[in-house]
Parts: sequence; C-alpha cells; structure tokens
Amino acid sequence: GVNVKDLYFTEEINVWMGTLGAATLTDNDNRAFPIPGEINLVAPNLNNANLNNANLIGANLKNANLKNADLRNANLDFANLDFADLRDADLFDADLHHADLRGANLVNAKLRHAKLRDARLNGADLNGADLFDADLTNADLTFADLRGANLHHANLRGAHLVNAKLRDADLRNATLRNATLSFTDLNGAFLDGAFLDGADLRGANLSNATLHHANLQVANLRDADLSNAKLIGAKLIGAELNFADLNFANLRGANLRNAKLIGADLRGADLS
Repeated sequence: GVNVKDLYFTEEINVWMGTLGAATLTDNDNRAFPIPGEINLVAPNLNNANLNNANLIGANLKNANLKNADLRNANLDFANLDFADLRDADLFDADLHHADLRGANLVNAKLRHAKLRDARLNGADLNGADLFDADLTNADLTFADLRGANLHHANLRGAHLVNAKLRDADLRNATLRNATLSFTDLNGAFLDGAFLDGADLRGANLSNATLHHANLQVANLRDADLSNAKLIGAKLIGAELNFADLNFANLRGANLRNAKLIGADLRGADLS
C-alpha cells in the first residue's frame, strides 16, 4: 500500500479519475485507518507525504501542498497539478505524461529520469530543479523558469520554450531537436554537445553561453544574441544567422557551411 503518514486533509477529499489504492492514513497517535478506495484531493496538505509508487493517474491535485513529498516512481499521468507546491519534492523516475503543471512551484525538485512527455508546464517555476535525463518531449514550457536547472542529457525534442528562462542552466548533451526557443533567455547556459538541429532560436539570448561542439544545423538563429558565446567546433551548417549578434563570439573550428549571415554582427568574433 501507500504510506501517507503525516497527511492533513484540510479541505474536501476528492480524486478525479485517480486512486490511492490500499492507502493508509496515520493520525498523530499512530492509529491507522483506511482511506476509501477512490478519493478526491482538493488542495490537500501533503507536505512530506510518502507517495512512493503511488497510483495517481488523472488525480486532481490542483493547489496541493506536496512540498518535500516522496513521489518516486509515482504514476501521475494526466494528473492536474496546476499551481501545486512541489518544492524539494522527489519525483525520481515519476510518470507525468500529459500532466498539467501550469504555474506549479518545482523549485529544487528532483526530477531525474522523470517522464514528462507532452506535459504542460507553462509558467512553472523549475529554478534549480534536477531534470537530469528527464523526458520532456513535446512538453510546453512557455514562460517557465528553469534558471540554474540541471537538464544534462534531457530530451526536449519538439518542446515549446518560448520566453522561458534558462539562464545558467545545464543543457549539456541535451536533445532540443526542432524545439521552439524563440526569445528564450539562455544567457550563460551550458550547451556543450547539445542537439539543437532544426531548433527555432529566433531572438533568443545566448550571450555568454557555451556551445562547444553543439549541433545547430539548419537552426533558426535570426536576431539571436550570441555575443561572447563560445561555439568552438559547433556545427552551424545551413543555420540562419541573419542579423544575429556575434560580437566577440568564439567560432574557432565551427562549421558555417551554407550558413546565412546577412546583416550579422561579427565584430571581434574569432573565426579561425
């Protein structure tokens, strides 16, 4: 069963399409009593709850307090976690396919190997979150805050990151093929070995970013800010860099074959 010790259901208990099968609630006197099979959780206090391996498919956890909760290996596919507080929560290897996390607070959350394919994370706060090797294929991260997040080896193929904040984020070896990153803030981000082929980076801020040996083939970098960016050995074959700012960018050994550089500012750039 699921150990939900220290839970405090402060409002109506209600689950939509979800179960907490064989769950046990323990009160302050350590007396255990069962929770009915199908329950709803409307804005509950689940702070420090142990929901390891819990089945929460389609559960309505909107506005829930899940701070420090243990949700390792939990199944939250299609769950509604709008504006939920998941600060410092452990979601290692959790299933969150199609989950709704709009406006959720995931600051410093542990999401290593989490499955977030097609998840909705619009406006979510993932500052400092650990998303190592997470699957965010086609996820919507529009206006999300991912500053300082660990996205090393993460799969963001086809993800929507328009106006997202990724300043100082670790995206080394991440897959961002065909991702939409227009007007995204990637200042100082680490993108060494990242796969950005076909990505839309129009107007993105990549100043001071590190992109050693990154794959940017046929990427759209029109009007992007790449000033002081480090692009040693990067593949920019067929990339559009029209009107891009490449002031003092380091492009040593970069492959710019068939790249479009109309109106690009290359003052001080190293093209050796």
